[in-house]
Amino acid sequence: MPSRFVLLLSCLALLGCAPQPAEDVPPAEYDEAEELAQLMAYVQRYAEKLYFAGMADNAPLAQFYVHELEETFEAVEDGGYIENDWEVAELVEDLAMPALTGVEQAVAAQVLGPDPDRARTLFEERYGVLVNACNACHESTAHGFIRIVVPEASSFPNQQFAPPVD
Repeated sequence: MPSRFVLLLSCLALLGCAPQPAEDVPPAEYDEAEELAQLMAYVQRYAEKLYFAGMADNAPLAQFYVHELEETFEAVEDGGYIENDWEVAELVEDLAMPALTGVEQAVAAQVLGPDPDRARTLFEERYGVLVNACNACHESTAHGFIRIVVPEASSFPNQQFAPPVD
């Protein structure tokens, strides 16, 4: 016996009201600010997770979030966004990517370095440079009201940032 859902869809189809397949639905229209803001939300999320992974000396997890940030910054660069006459791609290339490279080097030092305390200090310093780069970009594009800070508490209580215990 057909379910109520199948019967409902059959009736809608007869009336010409059936839902259309996804490929027939035009893509949602967003303005550039919404798309850029969405990407920046991913940057913020990955940066926070990177911070807690790095502070927990979990280099594999930190490397994962560095990679996610790189991909998201590349999407921003490819987006062609212009904010208050600034090409956001240039700002990302000049400010964010070098800062992220510094964080990536600090994470590598956690893996290769003999002094975990020094590696963590280096990570904290480089992460601070990344935060400052984000804020410099926001200032340049007249979005200085968006201030990024080093997180004090994780927004992700359901994720363990410490490395697994063997």
